Amino acid sequence: MADSQVLPETQLASEINDQPKQKHIITFMDAKWYNAAAEGQINKFKDYTEPLDLLLISKCPSLLVEPNIRGETPLHIAARFGRKNIVECLIDSIKNAQEDIERGAEASTSDQMLKTTSPDKEEPCMRLKNPEFANIANAAGESPLYLAAVRENNIIASKILEICLSPAYTGPDGRTALHEAVISGDADLTRKILNKNSSLTREQDEEGWTPLHYASYFNLLPIVEMLLEDDNKYAAYISENDGKTPLHLAILNGDSHLKVVEKIMSDCPDCCDLADNRGRNVLHFAVESGSFKGVQIITEKPSLANLINQKEKEGNTPVHLVAAFGFEDCCLTEHHLVDKMAVNNENLTGLDVVLETKHKSKLP
Repeated sequence: MADSQVLPETQLASEINDQPKQKHIITFMDAKWYNAAAEGQINKFKDYTEPLDLLLISKCPSLLVEPNIRGETPLHIAARFGRKNIVECLIDSIKNAQEDIERGAEASTSDQMLKTTSPDKEEPCMRLKNPEFANIANAAGESPLYLAAVRENNIIASKILEICLSPAYTGPDGRTALHEAVISGDADLTRKILNKNSSLTREQDEEGWTPLHYASYFNLLPIVEMLLEDDNKYAAYISENDGKTPLHLAILNGDSHLKVVEKIMSDCPDCCDLADNRGRNVLHFAVESGSFKGVQIITEKPSLANLINQKEKEGNTPVHLVAAFGFEDCCLTEHHLVDKMAVNNENLTGLDVVLETKHKSKLP
């Protein structure tokens, strides 16, 4: 292996201004050792006399936390490719290194390997003293745990969780590993992540979706139940960017999602009062989805009677939407509390909307 230093010999006149010359350090690995490592030919290194860390750079932090040009540590790569044995080996090495540091065993191999300042200017060994280093994001914003979760590799994700004491479990687009565990429908991994950090139920991705939004949308009742346990019910009241709550997403999917709808309504009844950015409530959405049973479940609850004549921003009540969507057999129109004379912002009643809709449908 060789290191070379390249110093610029010339400078443009406009750039002189007594600026100090910049020094560029170029480091590289000998092709022989690079190819051997890439091909997994470990035996070739048995006669290598220098410390193996010198195969990378002459002065480096622990190889356990050293990122490549894409910001990926060895744990990122092992998690990405599902290398269970390598993940286990890396995590065991991390644990041993942490224990050595805590014991002050300065003469140990791991301690000597770790005694250096990390690239981000932290104090010596801080990244290994702090278990959250396993949650460091690469250039794409992915942590090792996120990579395992998004690839639905429960075994590797569970192993990484062993050294994540207080992680954020980050990933791209604002999603966490909990988001991905839910999206993949992995109840076991969801439980393990929640046991480590239950506050992740409140985390929103760039679209504003929490893990409960995804569980509700994909009709994952066991996971919905899990996400609503204990003090996590707060997630039912969080709206995504368009103002929709997990309950709204569930009811919009119609009859197939009614068990999820009933679970959320049972655990968090007052979230039924929430409306999206257009002012539409859960009953508006039940009508929009064409769910006769959904409308029935909502209107049968005396506590939700206020929703029946509630207007959205255009002044439409749920009955107006019954007319607009041609939901002719909906029980809502016969409910004793319905105000059939309520008008929207265009001064139209529900019956007016029916007549207008039928007229438009006959036009060429």
